[in-house]
Amino acid sequence: LEQIIDLGPVATEWALGADLRSTGLNLDNEPGEAEIANPALLVPPIQERRHTAGLYLVGLIDLTPNLQIDAGLRYQMTSGYSPFILGHAALMWTPWTGDNGETIRLRASYGRNNRIPSLRDLYQPPAPNLGGAYFLAGNPDLEVETANSYRLGIEIEPAPWASISATGFY
Repeated sequence: LEQIIDLGPVATEWALGADLRSTGLNLDNEPGEAEIANPALLVPPIQERRHTAGLYLVGLIDLTPNLQIDAGLRYQMTSGYSPFILGHAALMWTPWTGDNGETIRLRASYGRNNRIPSLRDLYQPPAPNLGGAYFLAGNPDLEVETANSYRLGIEIEPAPWASISATGFY
């Protein structure tokens, strides 16, 4: 759902949404050469399913003709994990615009991110790599990964047909 609202001199655009996903992993493992040679690599059959639902609200607010804010929240629910709230905020400021369209813009943003392990991350049967030199396998003890992200950038358009930008992030 999207809605554009004019609140006096401030124009805002809101987006409200939801998404639903269901993924599954069905592995009927038959022992291969590696499992026969090393029974410790044998993994029982895997029948797993995960359901995910998310609700989000994003707002784009033009505080002035030269200053925009983009902010959002997301409530994420995934079976087997605690729900969590994620957010982001971004500013774009245009301190200078020339008579011929030359522009300088400054951007800054912050975001909170989570990554839930995929079913393959958790349950991948041992798979030989480099001719059996090492094996990659799932780890059912993996936890949710979290991160904060920060970005700061500048954009310069000296002419309508040219632009330069630099962005730093952490």
